[in-house]
Amino acid sequence: MADSPDTGPAPTLTLDIGATPEDVRVALDRTTAALLRCGFAPGHCGFTEIVLAEVLNNVVEHAYRDCPRGRIRIDVRAGPERVDLVIRDRGARMPGDRLPVGSPVDVDVPVDDLPEGGFGWFLIRTMADQLVYRREDGGNRLEIDLSLENADLPGHA
Repeated sequence: MADSPDTGPAPTLTLDIGATPEDVRVALDRTTAALLRCGFAPGHCGFTEIVLAEVLNNVVEHAYRDCPRGRIRIDVRAGPERVDLVIRDRGARMPGDRLPVGSPVDVDVPVDDLPEGGFGWFLIRTMADQLVYRREDGGNRLEIDLSLENADLPGHA
């Protein structure tokens, strides 16, 4: 992260949500509203929302698969031309204690042969400037740095 959570400026928004699809939707709406209040363009908010949605949905689906009462903490820091996210949960650890590779998926196949998943981490890795994952204090911590310059690239806005 550009700023350490312990030494950097206060978060633009901090959320503590349940690990449910409904809570994820509320968190995405609140994050977008906070970024709009900070003066970010709607396209930049959408760029951030895509990344955050993919991560939060993965936490709900995988980290808390066996624990529907889990909690997720989200810290959002908005700065000039960037958004930094820190997502913490106490769910299952990442396999091998590292982020999935996120390889591109071959979509040039019949619809019935498309994989169920596998798109999310490729998308997250493509859009993020930096990803840092670590297991700490019995939980997962994922730091994501987003440069909004990337949101202006063709196909991102």
